[in-house]
Amino acid sequence: MKRRWFLKSVFAFSCLTYSKSALAGGIPVIDAANLAQAALEAIRALQSNINEAMMIANQVKSLANDLKT
Repeated sequence: MKRRWFLKSVFAFSCLTYSKSALAGGIPVIDAANLAQAALEAIRALQSNINEAMMIANQVKSLANDLKT
């Protein structure tokens, strides 16, 4: 009888321990609005960098044309 009670208590304790550890890990949450905002920000930064590179390329062409004349 004592052994059965001991096994039940060990089982109950292990179930409680595992459920607490599972809850402590948490469930990953995806914030769609934040993700979309970050993607838009990255796209704008990329577009800005492309525009700056094009401006530099145009300046180089302009300097090359100035040297020819």
